[in-house]
Amino acid sequence: MSFREEFRDFLDKYRISQNKAAEAAGYTGSVVSQWLAGSYKGDAEAVEAALRAWMEREKNRRARRIVPVTETETLRRILNALTIAHEERDIAVIVGPAGSGKTTALKQYVEKNPASSILIEVDESMTKVSLLQDLAEKLGLDRRGPQPELVRRISNTLAERDILVIIDEADYLSDGSLELIRRIVNDKGQSGLVLVGLPRLVFRLKNLKNDHQQLASRVGVLLEVEPMKNPDSVKILKAVWPDLEKETEELFVKTAAGSVRTLAKLIDRAHRTAVANDLPRPSVDAVRLAGSLIFK
Repeated sequence: MSFREEFRDFLDKYRISQNKAAEAAGYTGSVVSQWLAGSYKGDAEAVEAALRAWMEREKNRRARRIVPVTETETLRRILNALTIAHEERDIAVIVGPAGSGKTTALKQYVEKNPASSILIEVDESMTKVSLLQDLAEKLGLDRRGPQPELVRRISNTLAERDILVIIDEADYLSDGSLELIRRIVNDKGQSGLVLVGLPRLVFRLKNLKNDHQQLASRVGVLLEVEPMKNPDSVKILKAVWPDLEKETEELFVKTAAGSVRTLAKLIDRAHRTAVANDLPRPSVDAVRLAGSLIFK
């Protein structure tokens, strides 16, 4: 089979458009069309080399070991806090170290409640206006207009619907934005609000009383997530490889050091090594190699 045929089969198998593949490889769709037809007048070898490299990367991505969402103690506690905030239209604050599985739990809740929950993922550049615009867009509202009009539009819609608003990485929000989201969602919108972030979020709410006295006094649920316990790490590993050897399992747990995110990366990288060596499951050496590439 020629590479052209292999390339076509790959696109068909994974339902990838020719234009998307071309852009990912650094070319236009018309160039790839001409190359496929054998009529490209430019450097055909360079086009083929770029497409080969892209296809290899894409194969590796699709061969990754997906870590299933596992019912760990942390997951149960976070889902419970979200449910309470939703049902009681209360404010919940969920904090924990990076990599402790907070975002995974939030996404699972929204996936199970797509019509009645909203997840906004904050970054350092988010202002009051962009926060309002994101919230309006998630509610299916027009995001244009002056701030007072956006506030009215959002709060009225929330008051009419049974929606939980979840703000991930809320510790990146300014003091004014935190107070604004409380007023719009919980006070005026009469809806549940969940603020999720690093432990510093609790410190801010407790110590910046002039700005957050109203917010701190209204928090009905506070959940401080701890690093993942060893039994939960083992539970995740067994969901991926039920027959993993004990020594390998222990090394996975030790290297992950309580981080769900690190464990997921270890699983993916160790799986790649196992596949490359035609092994049914990772060995101790594969885990050790994967661990050597983790930033600690």
